[in-house]
Amino acid sequence: MTLKCRFNVGLGFGPGRAWALALAAGLTAGLSGGLAHGQQNSEPFDVNAIQPGRQPAIDLEASPKTTTPVAPPAAVEGAAFQVSRFVVEYRGEHPAHPSIEQITGANVTLGVTPGGYVSPTPGVATVTVRVGEIIEGFGGVFHASALTEVAKAIVGELNQRGYYGVFVQAHPEDVDEITGEDLRGGQRTEMRLVIWTGVVRQVRTVASGDRFATRDPQTGRRVVQNPVDRTNASHARVRQQSPVREGDLVLKEKTDAYVYRLGRHPGRRVDVALASGESPRDVILDYVISESKPWEIYAGLSNTGTSHTNEWREEIGFAHYQLTDSDDVLRVGYNTAGFTDSHALSASYEFPLLSDTIRVKTYGVYSTYDASEVGLAGEEFSGTTWQLGAQVSGTLWQHGQFFLDGIGGARWQDVSVTNDLFGEDGQTQFLIPYVGLQAERYTGWSALNAGVMLEVSVPDLAGTSGSEAGELGRLNAEENWAVLKWNFSQSLFLEPLLNSEGYRGGPGGMQTLAHEVSVSVRGQHALGDARLIPNEQDVIGGMYSVRGYPESAAAGDTVLVASAEYRVHIPHLLPISDPGRIGNRSIGWFGEDFRWAPQQAFGTTDWDFIVKGFADAGRAIVNDKVPGEDDNTLVGVGVGLELLYRRNVSLRLDWGVALQDVDESGQTSVHRGESRLHFGATVKY
Repeated sequence: MTLKCRFNVGLGFGPGRAWALALAAGLTAGLSGGLAHGQQNSEPFDVNAIQPGRQPAIDLEASPKTTTPVAPPAAVEGAAFQVSRFVVEYRGEHPAHPSIEQITGANVTLGVTPGGYVSPTPGVATVTVRVGEIIEGFGGVFHASALTEVAKAIVGELNQRGYYGVFVQAHPEDVDEITGEDLRGGQRTEMRLVIWTGVVRQVRTVASGDRFATRDPQTGRRVVQNPVDRTNASHARVRQQSPVREGDLVLKEKTDAYVYRLGRHPGRRVDVALASGESPRDVILDYVISESKPWEIYAGLSNTGTSHTNEWREEIGFAHYQLTDSDDVLRVGYNTAGFTDSHALSASYEFPLLSDTIRVKTYGVYSTYDASEVGLAGEEFSGTTWQLGAQVSGTLWQHGQFFLDGIGGARWQDVSVTNDLFGEDGQTQFLIPYVGLQAERYTGWSALNAGVMLEVSVPDLAGTSGSEAGELGRLNAEENWAVLKWNFSQSLFLEPLLNSEGYRGGPGGMQTLAHEVSVSVRGQHALGDARLIPNEQDVIGGMYSVRGYPESAAAGDTVLVASAEYRVHIPHLLPISDPGRIGNRSIGWFGEDFRWAPQQAFGTTDWDFIVKGFADAGRAIVNDKVPGEDDNTLVGVGVGLELLYRRNVSLRLDWGVALQDVDESGQTSVHRGESRLHFGATVKY
């Protein structure tokens, strides 16, 4: 879910009300017929549809190219005004206003003709000057189009400083608002420009998406009835915690940071739109909240089991992302190998504490397993473990869409093991506090996730038995240990890098999101060369680490896994098309609103077919080895396919080839050149 909060302006300068360079008027026109007054609308208002300078009040026709500047027709450039300097002032005072000196430092580019200054057009000489430097000696005749450029420069300067909901107009005592007539009567040559800054008079939330949608009996489409009147606790909290409140100016930096935070919640995207209030300076700030259905049931099947249990593993689960309408999340999952050999049940509940920046999570896990699942296929033991834990996470720093979170918590873990060969049992408990940092940044074309965590066993508080720890499936395992864990993953589409100008709205170049690169590194290090119990070792080999090898092919106290993928998203290469179509061909299999191909440049689709190549590598290091233990290096390469349908169906097939042997108990368990087909399927409702 990538989200952006952008405000754009429509500028005009011409006869009548178009003298106002109407950002606010432009937004009002866009909203008044839709969400601004709570009318039925299936899609959130697209504030990005309004582009700077795209809708001038007077159409500017470019003159033919010539080496000699030619004055454009007066009818095109508008009326002429004698201006010696500009006097810029605010319509109303506000303590958050930047100074006039800062605003008049804006640069403006003007066309120079024998008849005076005009807007820059092809074939016309230009000059660039600061607005505040237009004084006696520089001034002269300014056509209406040139005044438009001056006002646009002022609005642009305010936008760059983060102020939106802004428009500029000539002072009504200098220029008639209706006719555009010069009212100065030749008495003055200075021209006053008035800056109107929108002041928020109301903060609203506007519902969108499947969470509140019902199917329209006439069109068959899902729409939200009375989106502004839709009230619930989570939306009320969005309004209450808004950093921009009644009486504030519209500051993009604040609203951006807020909607990025709100967008971290699963299944939610938030945009911002502006509507006009009762008076010209009044602005209504709308948070357009698009939410998917708040709960889901899922089932999965994969060949990620081991040969000692069952190669096929099944998974079912339930998640609710608004359990009590408080941005609280409940997750319950069950994983098994053939419903007989291995079982794992997990549950967690997460909720915000005081604000959306601090969250509390409680969780529990119960599982049964055998030696092969913890990377010790040569051993003969089975075990049971359960754990209960709690953690607190909070945002320490945010910069745009980048978040750095601090995490702290602890878990109580009970482990019991039966040695099937000798009939011996071992059982003890552990208290494991942990602390760490987590960073993430998700945009429309890239995803970053990284973290570091320190976990420490505290045997004195838990009453952990050292002798029993050595009976949990591994000789000489220690009860007192510390482990440093880390992860890093970065994926990005190449086109925005290779065609950055096109991604920002310019012409030409590859304007797709089809070619993606992904890299990841994860691992752990047992501090002090500690020998960990099998449950705390990490394993490598299999679908989610080093492909081409069996699951849990090797285990180690210190482990490093790295992976790189190159992906091609085939549907994103299709020509830009309307929903329900590919080019001129209509395809109605999944409804007329199904996006078979991108609808716009750098767009996405409602399905995906991914072709990829990958290379994986892993290293497992065993501390204080005993006979039968080995260090192992795994390297695998291969190709894969992935098919996605909306958020509901995922099919994945990876074929990997092992490039290194795996030694286990003095024997080679995997030979170089062996291959493995990895399969996974998930269905969500």
